[in-house]
Order: sequence, then C-alpha cells, then structure tokens
Amino acid sequence: MKLRWLSLCLLPLLAACNSSSDLSASSESVSQQQIDTIIKNIQTQHPKLDHQLQQQILDVAVRAIENMVFIKGGSFMMGDFHAPCNPKDVKRMDWTPEAKCLSSLTSKKTGADHLHKVTLDSYSLSKYETSMANFDTYLQTLGQPFDQYFVQWKVDGKPLKHTDTYYQKFYKRAQQKPTKVNGGPKQKIIVRG
Repeated sequence: MKLRWLSLCLLPLLAACNSSSDLSASSESVSQQQIDTIIKNIQTQHPKLDHQLQQQILDVAVRAIENMVFIKGGSFMMGDFHAPCNPKDVKRMDWTPEAKCLSSLTSKKTGADHLHKVTLDSYSLSKYETSMANFDTYLQTLGQPFDQYFVQWKVDGKPLKHTDTYYQKFYKRAQQKPTKVNGGPKQKIIVRG
C-alpha cells in the first residue's frame, strides 16, 4: 500500500522533471514551426549548455524575430547632391538643381561626391538595439565572462552601447544560427535576428 502511494506521488514529480528539460516558447507572430526549428538548432549547436541557458537563447531568438520590422527594398540615389555655394543660412541648406558646391567638406574624402544609384533587396531589421541582457546571453553561449565594466548596465531593456568589432561580428553570426528558417519564393535561407 505504501509503495503504491509513494509511486503515485513520485509519478507527477518525475513527469514534471522530465517536462522541465524541454525547451518551450510561444509567440503570436512566430509560428510554432519556426520555434521548433530554433529549438532543434539550439540543441544541435549547443548540446552541452545547461537547460537554463538554452532556454535563454530560445527566448532571445524568438524575441528577436518578434521585434523585426520589414523594410521593402528599392533604389535611391546616394552621394552628395551638392548645395548652393553661398547659402542664405548655414543652418539650413536649401537644395536646388543648379547647386554646384559640395554640401560637406568630407564628401570628396569619403567618396560621396559622386551620385550613384543604390538598390537594396527587402530585409528585416530589429526595431530595438541589442540589450545588455541579450548580449550577456550571447557571451555565456561562447563561454565568455560578462565584462565587469558593463555589470552596472546589465538590465534588460538597456541598449548595448560599447562593443568591439570582434564581438559585433560574432554576435550577429550567433544570432543568425538558431533563427535560420527556410522561406521566401525560392526557399532560400532567410536570416531573422
């Protein structure tokens, strides 16, 4: 009798322990199929990370996709449109088609003195800056300690203001890996995040 009672008590506990090892997320804008793909990618790419960190990666990835804003591609002219040589007001530059002078002293140095057509494909961009908490999750994924200089700013919602190019490049790559999903008209890889 006692054994049966004990097994009835332990069964829900064991089931709860087993379910807590599964990663889960829900979203109104990210499909369950995308979430399942992200979970699979996390478990494949980071099998040795503990459950809590894998869950953090999942949460960051899903939130990153939710916060994407679609920007339709198109063409525009890029470069210096020139400005009047003797502007009436230096605080306000009124452009006219007859303008002959460069609008900035740096235009020639930076190569912006020549107008040229630029065409961009459609893309998505986060409407928020990377937060310190998200960057900390990334560093933990790499096994890197969080820089003590930033500890006072390690609050979700605070944007990340200082990183070197090494971390910027690898943060973007790391963010892309778990969020890669197939999509688009030619079923090419679309990177969100």
